[in-house]
Amino acid sequence: TFTLLRGALYAVVAGFVVVPAGTDLAWVPALCYGVGVVFDKLDGIVARSVGRETALGARLDTAFDTFGFVAAPLVAVLWGLLPVWYLAISAARYVFLAGIGWRRVRGLPVYDRPDSDLGKYLAGVQMAFITIALVPPAPTDIVWTVAPVVLAPSLAVFGRDYLAVSGRLPERLRQR
Repeated sequence: TFTLLRGALYAVVAGFVVVPAGTDLAWVPALCYGVGVVFDKLDGIVARSVGRETALGARLDTAFDTFGFVAAPLVAVLWGLLPVWYLAISAARYVFLAGIGWRRVRGLPVYDRPDSDLGKYLAGVQMAFITIALVPPAPTDIVWTVAPVVLAPSLAVFGRDYLAVSGRLPERLRQR
């Protein structure tokens, strides 16, 4: 239930792509995305506590995470709240998956991703940062200054994971 509600909230955020900056409703994307982030956290806690984790739920969770990482930064960039290069976070998962797909098409091996919670932790940092960037009174100059510091580790983890799945990392590093 939380997952579907989160998807609906992120869809509202996506709708603001066509709304001009400075609208009287400028607080809505921050509110919807922020509540969606809270629902993301609650969803996992509730599913684990009642023993209702499912493969479909996990796939929907990932899909909505990815959708949120496209919709919210895109609104923020179009409204001048984040620099355009911040959309690299929106493309990262798709580029990663395309790289895996390209390896498979070419008949190359695809190894497991490193067993690490770092990506999940950094996704949470990204979600919090994007929410703050969308809040109307957030000081844009500070947000723009902090953006590369927040973005770089997440992109580095995608890079590390691609090196691992492509077999370019030593096996001992792939198992972390």
